Amino acid sequence: MTLNELLGEYVATNTAITSAYTIKLLGGTCKLFSAYLGREALVDDLTDANLKGYIVHRQSQGKAPATIEREGCKLLTLWRFAAMHALVKPPTIRMARSSPHIPVAFLRHEIRRLFKAARRAKGEVGGVPNSIFFPALLGLIWDSGERVGAVRALSRSDIDCKTRWVTFKHRKGNGREMMKRMSRPTRRAMRKLLEVHQHETPFAHIHLTTCYFHLKSILRDADLPTDRRSMLHRLRRSHASYLKLAGGSAQDSLGHSSEAITVRSYYDPRVTGSRQPSTLLFNPFNWWDRFLGWFSF
Repeated sequence: MTLNELLGEYVATNTAITSAYTIKLLGGTCKLFSAYLGREALVDDLTDANLKGYIVHRQSQGKAPATIEREGCKLLTLWRFAAMHALVKPPTIRMARSSPHIPVAFLRHEIRRLFKAARRAKGEVGGVPNSIFFPALLGLIWDSGERVGAVRALSRSDIDCKTRWVTFKHRKGNGREMMKRMSRPTRRAMRKLLEVHQHETPFAHIHLTTCYFHLKSILRDADLPTDRRSMLHRLRRSHASYLKLAGGSAQDSLGHSSEAITVRSYYDPRVTGSRQPSTLLFNPFNWWDRFLGWFSF
């Protein structure tokens, strides 16, 4: 049995998998494993030696530890499924957990530059001017803190510009349906977007890759980084960080099961952090502090 055939059985029997994107990610990992082997991967290829070799191979390609961990965990998931059906022996290898990155949000002045650049953006995406599409997209993510996938899944009927309420029905991991309210500036941007095209899904009529291509131009115009950690999810982290700073509940807004998840993955310490040691320690460069030090015991 090939690994792809095993994946098909796993998806068919796992009712928890409802997202096409999840299936795509699993299939992509199987494809990468086959490329490493130099042929189509079989179920019998799921061995400790092969998985360890794959990890070393991906490390040699300069892939991030978190990326390698995710890929390894996907292969282990399929491996355990195969072992459960007595197709192979269960794995004994364990994936080392990667150290999470410190969450990085956009700072206040960066957010202002980003929105300013979006309003003056040239060109168009999917027949819609960038100066209309991106203010609506960025504004909705900033107001709601929702992932780009949930925003792209919105239909016109989910957006009530009169009352400013937006209903997010399709959220990661079959998350509970949530209603978020738009700010008035976002409503104005949304109305413009809904007026210029008649697509049922206002944000999903273009491929996400195309969206990111145009977003990078906007980020460059705003003099902001264009790396993978500075895309739309950084705006979600910004929503969480500034909501926490303002005394709101970012955990509730993002729909997390615990505050620990929000703290670990979304709070930028530059925005939400407590008092830093440098603000509590005396200043050795200050003459008055040195003077007082002469009389201390």
